[in-house]
Amino acid sequence: MVKVVVDGRVLSHARMSGVERYVVEICRALQDVGSNHSFVLAKPPSGSKILRHAWEHFALPVQCLKEKADLLFCPANIAPLFRPRRIRLVVTIHGLAFRHYPQAYTKGFNFYYSHLLPRVLRRADAIVAVSGAEKNSILDQYGWMDHEKIYIVHSGINHEMFRVGRRDNAKEILRNRFGITGKFVLAVGSQTAVKNFRRLVEAFLQIANGAGVNLVLVCGAGPFRYERGGNAKHSRVRLLHNVGNELPLFYQAAEMIVVPSQYEGFGFPALEAMACGCPVVVSNVAALPEVCSDAAYYIDPNDSDSIAAGIEKVLTDENLRQDLIKRGLHRASNFTWEKTARETLKVFDAVMNERGAVR
Repeated sequence: MVKVVVDGRVLSHARMSGVERYVVEICRALQDVGSNHSFVLAKPPSGSKILRHAWEHFALPVQCLKEKADLLFCPANIAPLFRPRRIRLVVTIHGLAFRHYPQAYTKGFNFYYSHLLPRVLRRADAIVAVSGAEKNSILDQYGWMDHEKIYIVHSGINHEMFRVGRRDNAKEILRNRFGITGKFVLAVGSQTAVKNFRRLVEAFLQIANGAGVNLVLVCGAGPFRYERGGNAKHSRVRLLHNVGNELPLFYQAAEMIVVPSQYEGFGFPALEAMACGCPVVVSNVAALPEVCSDAAYYIDPNDSDSIAAGIEKVLTDENLRQDLIKRGLHRASNFTWEKTARETLKVFDAVMNERGAVR
């Protein structure tokens, strides 16, 4: 029996992003499938950002000792600076966007992660990369890393939450709760330059009037330098925040989702949309082709004309729409949290047994 302490620092965050969703789901799935392991979820007592990080580096290692843990699993990019040598450490890395696009993040965030992450990578016994593209990114940015320490484990999808629903019912709920009417194109993500919403809005407005559709941006929060996304106050553009558990309704009702990101370590919105039967238009960069495979229509995120043409193509070509929906449902079915948890447990076992594993 291996006793695992799971770092739940991000579960005290007020809003849910991809990393928080990963931690919630992996904790639940590990409990369900980890019969030969026992799990203790550790969370900081305070909601203060500074105190949460102080807890990470000082209180969490002490709690691991008190729990007599065999392994510490840090599923949200960082880990304590110090830990008892006998306790193994596994860390999930979701993305290095701050390395590729430092201008999109605050100076404090960049400074903290730039100094902390190399130490985490050196001291971890294993790194879980959420995609092959992210493993390559880690090796590119930190060339001294041992590639055998990095295990590729794709994230999953909660298929009870993200599933096909009645489109007319979803549209009615969105109309009553958010005032959203008519056909709309959807984008989901943070208002940071990495997500490329400014160029998306510019591209959308090229075809909006002729296509008779609106653009809905569902945005989250984070340590970002925000950009408003071009003319976000245009009558055809709607900006929403923190829609919570009603997010699947947006996927079910949208004509399509557009993921124009310049960088993605994984790409939850694309897969979530697929699972809800929503056609997907995505950038041809980073992890998105790996995750979406042949179930998406690809665009160049650096070219507004390419984005506009992709939106217009999927809006007007019904055969393409139906093909993307069919392929998307099949593709999304391959990503489950049970599978993610079982592969993560293999990483734990390899670390505890001090033997290699297929990467």
